[in-house]
Amino acid sequence: METQKRPVVEEFFGHELTDNYRWLENARDSEVLKWVADENHRTDEWFDEETLEKKIGELKAAEPGKIFSSIKRCEDGYLACTSKGGFPAIVHLDENLENEEPVFRRYDVEKITPSEAIPSEQNDRYIAVRGMKDGDNKGTFLIMDRITKKVIKQITSATWSGVWSANSLNFYTGHAYYDDETKLTTLRVVCYDLMNGKEAIVYEECG
Repeated sequence: METQKRPVVEEFFGHELTDNYRWLENARDSEVLKWVADENHRTDEWFDEETLEKKIGELKAAEPGKIFSSIKRCEDGYLACTSKGGFPAIVHLDENLENEEPVFRRYDVEKITPSEAIPSEQNDRYIAVRGMKDGDNKGTFLIMDRITKKVIKQITSATWSGVWSANSLNFYTGHAYYDDETKLTTLRVVCYDLMNGKEAIVYEECG
């Protein structure tokens, strides 16, 4: 059964992208509910036809389509998150969203799983890769030179918040620290200056 296409066209960064299946997002629509029921029935029939092991083998052998997320504009193309070797990775794409080149992969630094690359507004050669280290619920930012793929600084942020300055190579992160004895939480904004490699607290509040 072929799913009906109802194209919705949107523009992102000057590129038109077509979503043929936006209509399926309305989970309460009667047509969508019928589509789900039909797909479930077809799935049951599919598994009944042959052994489960053979079907799993077919699925593993199939080549999945490429999916990009967290797309950010940079001077010579785009930065995006995608899957490489079964794990999330940051890649660089050309102006046509093609010719992907790896910038950061999951196992490049201490098993950190990347989710986004934030380019500096001053010089997008420098990026902050947002991710999470295995076994840690805090956010991690890796300040990188995306051309050489060198990690310059690793910053852990409990609040997951981070942003580049609009007029300098400074990267600001939010931090929260809880004191079990005083039952107080300290909030901080820390600035990392890429030019001199130093960090400084620029805001602090305890309450």
